[in-house]
Amino acid sequence: MKMNQWKKISCTVLMCVLLLALTACSGLKKEDVVGTYELISMTTEDNSVNEQTIQGLSQMGFVATLELKDDGTAEMNVYGKKMTLTYDLNKMVFKADGDMAPFTFENGRITFTQDGNSMTFQKIEVSASDKN
Repeated sequence: MKMNQWKKISCTVLMCVLLLALTACSGLKKEDVVGTYELISMTTEDNSVNEQTIQGLSQMGFVATLELKDDGTAEMNVYGKKMTLTYDLNKMVFKADGDMAPFTFENGRITFTQDGNSMTFQKIEVSASDKN
């Protein structure tokens, strides 16, 4: 009887350690997300805008970007209208003017949704010569 209790306790402790290890491994770091992103798709309650349409708008000078900075702030520029945000990687949310919008980060893409609207941004690779 006592041996079974020890097995259960050991198994429970092992599972907790394993869960903590997996949680620590999956956490995003600022260096993973810091950078500049371009809008690649957008969905509203009424319709969706695909990558081709956004590329066409971009060629006409309508550019939408999202820049995440190392200090936890971000700037979104959608077709000339700028908005300052903050982001929290632990809660996976953007914050602006008291509102919060959850976001996901996968394969260099940030997608966030608020009030039935969603926007997906793709990280832009900046070359060493562009940084200078």
